[in-house]
Amino acid sequence: MQARHERDKADAPDEFNLRIHRSLSWLGHSERMAQAADPDAQFISLWIAFNAAYAGEVALTDERPERDVFQEFVKNLCWLDCQGERLLEGIVGREYERGIKRLLNNQYIYHLFWACQRENPQQHWWRKPFRDENRQVAEAFAAGNPAFGASTAAVLNAVFSRLYMLRNQVLHGHATWDGRVNRAQIGDGAALLAQIVPSIIKIMMDNPAGEWPKPLYPVVNTPDRPGGANPA
Repeated sequence: MQARHERDKADAPDEFNLRIHRSLSWLGHSERMAQAADPDAQFISLWIAFNAAYAGEVALTDERPERDVFQEFVKNLCWLDCQGERLLEGIVGREYERGIKRLLNNQYIYHLFWACQRENPQQHWWRKPFRDENRQVAEAFAAGNPAFGASTAAVLNAVFSRLYMLRNQVLHGHATWDGRVNRAQIGDGAALLAQIVPSIIKIMMDNPAGEWPKPLYPVVNTPDRPGGANPA
């Protein structure tokens, strides 16, 4: 994809090119971390690559939770996917019975499980909403994918909701590098993102004129630093 980006960037807006450039840089790092057998670093790099793809200046004024912003981004991606190669739909179809269901059934990246633990570890009120949410995802998957990619979006948004919790655990220092107790979710999360993120970037590259948000931190040239005050 890097070669394609270099070839096509002259025909795309500069802000879009910056977004793709940053996302591809972290995707490349994630691939090196996979080769180094470091799934923690692979997961972090893949999440940043995803973040680079969707985050924009809307974050300055948008009062919605970050998860709502990327859910809207995923919905738009799935709609575009239905007009093209259906890459995301294919991933969901292949992985639902394997990595996706395993990830969704992992209580340790479910936010209400931890809310219950903080309130009273002896209670288990988190179990019903956990089962209900997973059942709703299963029903969406079983319903098939209409023209606007709603089924794929529903599954992926559930996946990203759980991965967002994992992201919080890792990036906020609530997990141990190479820790024994978080291997399953790190492995599953990294494996799924390794399929999803390249497809997201490709869909975006297929649609450079789409309504993508402007980068929150663009490259800024200053008189004392003609190469830019911040890295591209």
